[in-house]
Amino acid sequence: MTTEPARLEPKSDLSSAELISRATALVPLLRRNGRRVEKDRRIPDENIAALEDSGILRMFRPLRYGGSEADTTTKSAVLSELARGCASTAWAATIWVDQNYLVGLFPEQAQDEIFADPDVRVTATINVIDARAVPVEGGYRVSGTFPFNSGSLHAHWAAHAALMLHEDVDPEPALFLIPYSEMTIDEDWDTSGLRGSESNTVRAKDVFVPEHRVLRIGPILAGEIPQNVNDAPLYRISPIHFWNTSIFPAALGLARAAAELYQERLPGSSITYTFYGDKAAAPITHMQVAEAALKTQAAQALGDDLTAFVDAQAAAAAPFSMEDRARLRATVGFATRLCAEAVEVLRSGSGASSIKLDVPIQRVARDMQAIAQHAMGSSTSTAELYGRVLCGLEPNSAFL
Repeated sequence: MTTEPARLEPKSDLSSAELISRATALVPLLRRNGRRVEKDRRIPDENIAALEDSGILRMFRPLRYGGSEADTTTKSAVLSELARGCASTAWAATIWVDQNYLVGLFPEQAQDEIFADPDVRVTATINVIDARAVPVEGGYRVSGTFPFNSGSLHAHWAAHAALMLHEDVDPEPALFLIPYSEMTIDEDWDTSGLRGSESNTVRAKDVFVPEHRVLRIGPILAGEIPQNVNDAPLYRISPIHFWNTSIFPAALGLARAAAELYQERLPGSSITYTFYGDKAAAPITHMQVAEAALKTQAAQALGDDLTAFVDAQAAAAAPFSMEDRARLRATVGFATRLCAEAVEVLRSGSGASSIKLDVPIQRVARDMQAIAQHAMGSSTSTAELYGRVLCGLEPNSAFL
């Protein structure tokens, strides 16, 4: 006689502590499936089921649709725990939870439609590359190519950016909610890092999108958040500020994972071609682990300050100054850079055997390199942006 596995408590309205605890509980499973994720270039169904069962993917769904309406401080803690187990899974989960928040900004009719599925997963692309929306009666016909759709193979809907082409009016960018059943996926995500994040190119051809599934980008970038049925502080955050809190959690998780994996292999290790038969007794080891720990702690402090500020502004319905906006972008880049440096210190001190594919720290290093290449996490362009504002110049980006 077999018994059903114990189920978790209901998935809605979970506290911050519960969400974090459930993310921590998933780490062993995610690590166990790490090589499989990378080899298959997709997230295994086992990981997906565990995420669904945990309630984590409902973190930013409105309460009235069975969500938790968590804050960004909770998001950072939850996603960094997932990344401690598997960065690819954490990256896709980041996209899915973030888009629950985004759907919460669309008209109520769209929310009713999307959230009718209790486990719906939505991806998004916010940069218009090659996509056009032609107005027709009742909505738009959308055609375009949308690369970097993380989580695409396990998603049901996408919020795609395209230019609305109205006569006698300059093209205007907007987000269009489109079901994956009406699009095609090019499984072209074959990379050195985040190999399982499913960040494929998605294509749409002459897909009809009704007006209620359209959200204009210009106003929300300017901080004009749509006033709808969701009145929690969460939905008073501008998407750019919200997404700013989504890049560095994965980097933090990877930095902590690198430290744990390094320590696991330390007992019994030596430094080849030296007299250090015990690597843990070598001063260079002490310097490396200390440097990595301090960089990770500094990144954590920066991240905590960022999310606390965003949450406080949202609770007070307070505006963000231009300096605040630039500082937040630069904080993300600098925190990500510190995490990347911490991982590199530990990777370089892990010895030649660490390049084997069954030694996870090499995958952690490649995943970290991929995250550090993300435009929102760039330490160079974001620092320049912040410096321009501090010097009294206009910012050179609209993504503030």
